[in-house]
Amino acid sequence: AYLDGKVYLLKGNNTQEFWQYLPQESLPVLISNSQPISNLNAEKSGVSYPFILYPNRPNPFQSQTAICYSLPAETKVSLVIYDVSGRLVKTLVNESKEPGFYTVIWNGTDDSGRKVNEGVYFYVLKTDENKMQRKMLILK
Repeated sequence: AYLDGKVYLLKGNNTQEFWQYLPQESLPVLISNSQPISNLNAEKSGVSYPFILYPNRPNPFQSQTAICYSLPAETKVSLVIYDVSGRLVKTLVNESKEPGFYTVIWNGTDDSGRKVNEGVYFYVLKTDENKMQRKMLILK
């Protein structure tokens, strides 16, 4: 689709949260296990990014899943995972980030490195100005 001079790829159910700007350079690729984060340099490429927490892929999953998000401006950001009772399971990101598109791989472990149980989990992206959350399902 074409909107406001930009090219968008429509994903999912035709709602705003599923629109993603695809810059002319390639999107970051997923990098192996637990801590990878990728960023396109927004300032260098002139690309503007919205604040979005994308659906994790795959979902449901067994061994690992990719969580992608984008930030419109430099900010302190946290990306954390909670179980259904609201207990903090894992902190994936807790630092300042530049504007851009990021990917984090979660391997289904808690902050102590233990595999978590099968079930529903929530992941929350939070900055000083914004907060989004989504749910995911781990199967054994």
